[in-house]
Amino acid sequence: MTDIKDLKNVKKVTVDGEEYTLQKLPVRQALELREQWQTDGMVDEVKMFDLVLEHFVVNPKKTLDDFEDVVVVEELVGEALKYQYRTKGK
Repeated sequence: MTDIKDLKNVKKVTVDGEEYTLQKLPVRQALELREQWQTDGMVDEVKMFDLVLEHFVVNPKKTLDDFEDVVVVEELVGEALKYQYRTKGK
């Protein structure tokens, strides 16, 4: 497993009082991931949230089921998407 200190493209964000480390993936990998949650221009939000938490949020590792508040996970995923794609992502 890669040590977070070894990752080059990382950013720390604080959401609801908790600090998260986000990583920016290489372009090809990021686009291939985005294709997995978009079908015919429609976004599968659950799949998108799962993939963002799995691949972009490197610390602490969380799954969708770890969150009690939709607003908190939406903010975190939004921050990760903005960092990766420089857009809101939805």
